[in-house]
Order: sequence, then C-alpha cells, then structure tokens
Amino acid sequence: MRSTVLMLGVLAGVVLVARPAVGQPAKTTDMRPRVDPPASEPLDVPRLDGPLRMHGAKLTQDELLKSVRAAIVTGLRPVGNTSVVFAAELRGSVNAAFRPRQKLKPLGYRAEIAAYRIARLLELDNVPPVVSRMVPVAAVREKIIPEFQAAAEEYVRALIPERVGEQDMVPVAAIYWIPDMRDPGLDASRRVERWTRHLQQSGRVRESELSWHRDIANVLVFDYLIGNPDRWSGSNLQGSHDGMRLYIRDHDLGFPEQDRVDRTRVLLETLMRTQKFSRRTVARLRDMTRASVAAEVAKDPRSREEAILSPAQLDGVMARRDTILSYVDSLVDEYGAERVLVFE
Repeated sequence: MRSTVLMLGVLAGVVLVARPAVGQPAKTTDMRPRVDPPASEPLDVPRLDGPLRMHGAKLTQDELLKSVRAAIVTGLRPVGNTSVVFAAELRGSVNAAFRPRQKLKPLGYRAEIAAYRIARLLELDNVPPVVSRMVPVAAVREKIIPEFQAAAEEYVRALIPERVGEQDMVPVAAIYWIPDMRDPGLDASRRVERWTRHLQQSGRVRESELSWHRDIANVLVFDYLIGNPDRWSGSNLQGSHDGMRLYIRDHDLGFPEQDRVDRTRVLLETLMRTQKFSRRTVARLRDMTRASVAAEVAKDPRSREEAILSPAQLDGVMARRDTILSYVDSLVDEYGAERVLVFE
C-alpha cells in the first residue's frame, strides 16, 4: 500500500515531497526513486455529450473561438502588469484578451494556446477558449485607445513581429474575455487554509460547495499538469459573479522547457493540498497520451508555422500527468475510491 505521505518521484526523480500540514514547510528528501505507473483501473466515465461549452457563455467553445479569431478589432486597452496584454474590443457580442508574442515572455502566448487545448482534453468548462490570430503591428499602434496612445510605441517595441507579405504581423493568443468575474479572495492565507482543510480526507465539503471545491481541486491538478506556478498571487484566480464557479485563466508561465527543483517542489506542495478529486478529470487524465496532446495542440492554426509545444514540453506534460495519477492512486489505495474521487 502506498501511503498518502509516500514520497513521490518528480519528473527525473530529483525531489520527493511529503504533504505538509497547513502552514508548515514541506520536508524534502533526495531519494531518486522510480515513479510507479498508475495502478488503478480506468474509470468508466463517459465523454460529454454534445459540443463543449464555456460556463456562463451562450455560445459553444468552438463558436467563441471563431469570434475571437475573426472579429474586427475596434480598440485595444493595455491591461498587463508584468507583460504586454491588451483587452481587445471586438465588433460583435464577444471580446477578447490579446497576449502577443513579446520579448519579455516570447513563449507566453503559445503557453496560453496549449493550456486551453489541454483543458479541452480534460473536458473543462471553466478555461476560457484561446486561439491564435495574426495582428498587423500597424493595427496595434492605431487601435490602442487614446488614453494610452502616448505609450503606443513602447508597447510596439516590446513585440516580436514577423514579416508576412508586405507588412509586419505579430502572433497573439486571442483569449475569450469573460465578461462578469469577481475576485473570490481564495489566495488569502486564511482562505487557503480553510479550503485545504476541506479537501483533506479529514475535512468535509458541504453539498452547497461541491462545485466550488471541485473547481479548486481541478485548478491544483491543471496547474501541476501544465507546470504553472503563478496561480496563487496577483488575482489570477477569478470566480463567477454568483460565487459558484472558478475560472482557470492566465497560463503564460506554464510549460517549462526544463523543470527546476524549486519550481517542481512548489507545484507538488500545492497539488497535495487536495486529497479529493473529480472523477471526470482523473478519467480524462488516464485517457491522455503524448500523441493525443500533440494532436490537440496542433489544431491551433499557428501550429502550421511553429510548434505550440516542443518535444521537451510534451515530455514534461506527460511526466507530470504520471505523477498526478501516482498521487491519486496512492490515496485510493489508502482511503478507497469513493473517498478520493468525490466530485463529478
């Protein structure tokens, strides 16, 4: 039997971390074991029927992708704090955030695309749809709203354009703009301690909070899977206006080419804040293969020009996926599936 505090080999077996008590630092040991392959039988969870939808949106995810890719840009408002991001006003009923290829984070826009495509494999309905589109640099300069026009050249200089025909173009990740969000304050230390207690085996999740805690568990799994350490600060966690759901957004720091020990430690400690998971998410993780991930990210139009994920990044996704499933399986061994796979 694998204990829930069993040390998990991470990626190349560089670090092992036991789940810390809330508020206590984790203990690490460099024992370099092999991660056992997932032992549990595949879950009998059927695929979703019908087109994948985005929570709170009237359009399907495919319809949202078409809108944010093709709609005419009428205005750009800079909204990024540590990188160049624009709130793009589009002609029609749907708006977007544009994260362009830029010197500070040249792979950030590709990480946004890849994160969304993996969310589709997991059948998540709370990751905003993302698709690439090419924007003329001249249009970036012209469409920045008057309030920010004085800094337009500074924003343009931050971009990495490419020559397409007779004009300079910049690839952007066009991200569906969720119109009605609020900050639920889940990254405050007292709130973190509260939901961590609820998601441990000794904790209790109220019936009225099942969807809320399922979303938190999915956030922890998703961030570990894509290697994203930048969730629990800077208001990167937003919720629906009714307070029932969380949105998983902002993934430009995901998909490292090489996992660092310190980064992996933080990701694993965060993942282990939950001992309860979604049956559907775990089932879709078991379905996931390197080929299915590669095929999914290749559906974005930009993949015709450059790989959305490199071979090393794909390997990282699959290694982290195996670690998640090993962790889940160790919990199932100890507590039973009915106490671990408690959410839909």
